[in-house]
Amino acid sequence: MKRPQSWRRRIGAHVSASQLAQMGVCERLVVFEHRYGKRPSRPQRLALERGRRAHQSFLRQASPDKMPGPSGLTVRIARLVAASLRRCMQWCRMPWWRMRGDMP
Repeated sequence: MKRPQSWRRRIGAHVSASQLAQMGVCERLVVFEHRYGKRPSRPQRLALERGRRAHQSFLRQASPDKMPGPSGLTVRIARLVAASLRRCMQWCRMPWWRMRGDMP
């Protein structure tokens, strides 16, 4: 079923040729600026590097390596609990006659 022309205008499906031309010019301008645009000056580059170093220093101080982690005992307890839960889940999936030891 063909929809009426007013439906297309209502949702904005129509793009004029002049709008397409403007988009093409804009895209070319973006590419030109990316390739040949203004480059940061020496003081700006130095400020950028200083900011990067400050960020790296901050991230190094906040890294998980420096934070206190779980001790060996905590890890062993966690593994024991996980293994127990795994066994419990296997037991819960067993048929009732295997739990009692009967064989049908």
